[in-house]
Amino acid sequence: MLIPAATGGVGTFALQIARQMGASLIIAAVGDAAKAKVALAAGADRAIVYSEPDWPDRVRELTDGRGVDVALEASGAAGLGQTFACLAPFGRLVVFGSASGLPATLDPAMIETWLYAPAANQQITGFNVGDWFQGRPMEAGAALMALVGDVMSGALKVPPITALPLSKAAEAHRMLETRQSRGKLVLKPWA
Repeated sequence: MLIPAATGGVGTFALQIARQMGASLIIAAVGDAAKAKVALAAGADRAIVYSEPDWPDRVRELTDGRGVDVALEASGAAGLGQTFACLAPFGRLVVFGSASGLPATLDPAMIETWLYAPAANQQITGFNVGDWFQGRPMEAGAALMALVGDVMSGALKVPPITALPLSKAAEAHRMLETRQSRGKLVLKPWA
């Protein structure tokens, strides 16, 4: 499994859940060497730095040339094509966000290869948690309660939280834009 942004809030949970579900190899993709150490400590088997241009090649090396069975993607245009290139035959890419804010596109040559030659039977799935709760409230609610139960029992650890007063909103944006935050970054309206 490939988990980009593995030291963020969702990524930290994804690492732990992948481990709980028995993933045999969890590869964290992170922005720098310091975050690689954090991801390894959080449960990743391997960590790669996605700011390096050849990082998809590194993922294939770590999987003996095969690629990953499951990859998560939330950066949007910034990493969609590269993450897709990491998939194994029959692999699934789950897109659940677009943190870059740019429209996501795939190279037409990649789509041609994906669909027709050699047709590796791969899937791209879009996931929206809000739509999930609206369209399948019982299923989504049960999953949420299981997640909360795992957090309450200690089976899942809450990502680190950095809380800043609202007066430091500019600093919070700088931390996000320069990828200096870890876990969750919260602005509080008091203090």
